[in-house]
Amino acid sequence: MTAAASRCPFGPAMTAVTSMALLLTSVASSRAWAAAPDGEVVIVAFSGAQQSVVVPSGVCTVTVDAFGAAGGRAPLGVSHAAGLTEGAPGGRGGEVRADLKVSAGQRLGVNVGGAGTTGTAGPFGNPGEFGKGGYNGGGEPGGRQDAGGYPGAGGGGATTVALDDAVVIVAGGGGGAGGTYGYQGNEVGRGGDGGQAGTNGADGATADQLEQYREEMGHGGTSGGGGGAGGAAGVSTPDGQLPGAPGGSANGTDGGDGGRLDVPYSDVTGGGGGGGGAHGGGAGGGAGSYGFNGIGAGGGGGGSSSGPGGAVFTTGARAGDGEVLLQWHACTPSPSPSSSPSSSPSPSPSPSPSPSPSPSPAPSPSPSSSPSGTAPVPPSSPAPATSRPALPETGDRTGTARVAAGAAVLLLVGGALTSLRRRGRRS
Repeated sequence: MTAAASRCPFGPAMTAVTSMALLLTSVASSRAWAAAPDGEVVIVAFSGAQQSVVVPSGVCTVTVDAFGAAGGRAPLGVSHAAGLTEGAPGGRGGEVRADLKVSAGQRLGVNVGGAGTTGTAGPFGNPGEFGKGGYNGGGEPGGRQDAGGYPGAGGGGATTVALDDAVVIVAGGGGGAGGTYGYQGNEVGRGGDGGQAGTNGADGATADQLEQYREEMGHGGTSGGGGGAGGAAGVSTPDGQLPGAPGGSANGTDGGDGGRLDVPYSDVTGGGGGGGGAHGGGAGGGAGSYGFNGIGAGGGGGGSSSGPGGAVFTTGARAGDGEVLLQWHACTPSPSPSSSPSSSPSPSPSPSPSPSPSPSPAPSPSPSSSPSGTAPVPPSSPAPATSRPALPETGDRTGTARVAAGAAVLLLVGGALTSLRRRGRRS
């Protein structure tokens, strides 16, 4: 024993108390860090890249609410013709809501779809600017090669959720709107909505024009659930105007791209891009170059959605970029063996009669042996160990606070012992 230890008998005790306090403080802080309150909601917004979310401790189920992105609105045509301020709208994204069984530490790979964008019209032969298909499968718009005339808008991207790299939920994106001159209003050429099957893109003519201009107008693309075929293009008119370009069909989960024409001067209208999905929607077909009679291009078809058994699907639920909501649900505790009543009482084991006398000498009776003439009492099974209270579960603030308070008391005791030790050294 050292001289310091001989002068102060509290040295070893003070060290043990301090070590215990630091241990309890560490346990309390680590369990509080892993807290995952039941019902907590995590929002995963659009980022343009895949995002990873780790399932926290104590969670066994997650409710996923996934939204696909919307298709873009068509560029505004000749606005003064009908007093318009914006072109035809794109289709809205679909919604899928489902519960997934998960385990702590599993990773959810989330791709949130991006909305299709609107370009700029280039009337009277001037160049314009194409919009873009949205992230994660939105199809590109069609029109003139330099975006002159009246191009369509991009399709919306799908939103997907994968568990252990396997995609389990897909929310379809909306189709982009077809280009229009604007004389017939902004309801023609609307994009189809994303949904379980999705909806087709609208044709490029109003209801009262459908029969008169059926051959000249661009046709809407087919939804993902309907196969994702591209819309037919308008044919050339008797007065020699150019025909439109047909819409492209979907490519698996990607929406179809609108057709583009390489012509130096033509006010053709371009079809809208298809929406992404479990199966993409087809692009709309473009109309001919003479559109002042109210002819426009077709809208892109909406992408289809998919999900596990019990999933709930909504068609046309989302405008703009997609989104995913994740709601954690804590594991349901299993009942302890001591708290659950036995289905039937277990009979006490009784000694089986010996068929013949044993050659071995009988052991001497112990003071606790049964009296002569009575059956020996079988040894009782060992009493169950007394269960100690478990450390507070993740998110139990009360239990964590008690542990932290106990650690604080021990630290105070350690400080007092340190003070006594210093006084002992001085004396």
